[in-house]
Amino acid sequence: MPRHEKPITSVGAIAELAGRLRALRQARGLTYRRLAKLVHVSAPVLSRAAAGRSRPTWLVTRAYVRGCDGNPNEFWPWWQRADAQARTEGTRR
Repeated sequence: MPRHEKPITSVGAIAELAGRLRALRQARGLTYRRLAKLVHVSAPVLSRAAAGRSRPTWLVTRAYVRGCDGNPNEFWPWWQRADAQARTEGTRR
């Protein structure tokens, strides 16, 4: 049985992106382990992408979205805002 995710406690564009990623994965009923197998990215990396503590790379974001049968183009603006926040705060990966 999968563990419950910790709530996203941060605010701003990074948290918004994380929440949207989580919602997409949950709507598809995927675990991080299953998603990792689909997109060839480790489950911990995918989990961190949706944790809301730091901005994931665009490559990870795109793989995450594609693995959930989402449209990466819809996530690009949210990722750009998260990237801008990360640059401002110095939290880039």
